[in-house]
Amino acid sequence: MPSRAYLTAKVQVKIITVILLLMLLVPLLTGYPSLTAADVQLKIGVYENSPKIFTREEGTPAGIFIDIIQEIAKKEGWEITYIPGTWAEGLERLAAGSIDLMPDVAYSSERDDRFDYHSNPVLASWFQVYAKEESDIRTILDLDGKKPSGYWRTPFSTTPFLLSSESFEYR
Repeated sequence: MPSRAYLTAKVQVKIITVILLLMLLVPLLTGYPSLTAADVQLKIGVYENSPKIFTREEGTPAGIFIDIIQEIAKKEGWEITYIPGTWAEGLERLAAGSIDLMPDVAYSSERDDRFDYHSNPVLASWFQVYAKEESDIRTILDLDGKKPSGYWRTPFSTTPFLLSSESFEYR
């Protein structure tokens, strides 16, 4: 026959199990509020880089990234607050933790040490090449052997173009 101490310990385990189950089930059965997607509130930086992200004349955020963010927020039940500023201000705010997301930040290993990046690109880079009407340049393939010149905003602007042109084995 089991000892009295054994029976007492067994009863205690059963009581604790029942209490734990009640703690889990009562909120579910009573509709007690718990953390859900609707409780997610995100602050998102907005700057001017049309058509990807920009501010309309009336002051509302717009662009390809904003459309995607709003669609995800609608499906997930997120509440979004947009924080306007320059791109540099947005990046500073992201680093300081005063915003949660900064759309369209080009990858760099230095930034990768500080920020989380998604693994699937939202957009591929695109390029526009302008040439004189009388030139024979009609497609990117016509640039083979030629040296493009012009205005590059940042090194991040040139890198995708150079990588793209390398894939065509340009000289």
